[in-house]
Amino acid sequence: MDAKFKKQLIVIAIILAIFVGVGIYYYKKGKRSTTIAPIIKDNPNSTDADNNPAGASDTEIKRISEALYSDMDGANTFGHDAQPYKDALAASDTDFERIYNQFNTDHQAEGNGTLKTWIISEHPLYDPAFEGLRDSILQRMSKLNLI
Repeated sequence: MDAKFKKQLIVIAIILAIFVGVGIYYYKKGKRSTTIAPIIKDNPNSTDADNNPAGASDTEIKRISEALYSDMDGANTFGHDAQPYKDALAASDTDFERIYNQFNTDHQAEGNGTLKTWIISEHPLYDPAFEGLRDSILQRMSKLNLI
């Protein structure tokens, strides 16, 4: 075998490996699923169609979801902004699940998992206020059977 033929084989093998790698990446990306929790009824006796007569608007749900994402995305060297977590905890159970579903719809495909997985993975060095909020959110998610 001459050197030119070897170089051509190596280039072809590299190109083939790149195509296979890209194919696997997009295959796995397409296989990722979004976890959507069934919305519970805040007031089981309500005659309102969505059983959440005083619920938050879609805009408010999206704002809280994006605020949570912005706070958790990247390294949190200087601590956390407590407000998005307080807003989520102040929401009714229905709206809390809507925030969970909105977050998962927008960000679960990035590969970090559900909102619960994101919150579990947040490990503040020393931030007792955030630890309390984190524990409260995780307890509420457990109560609502969110994964």
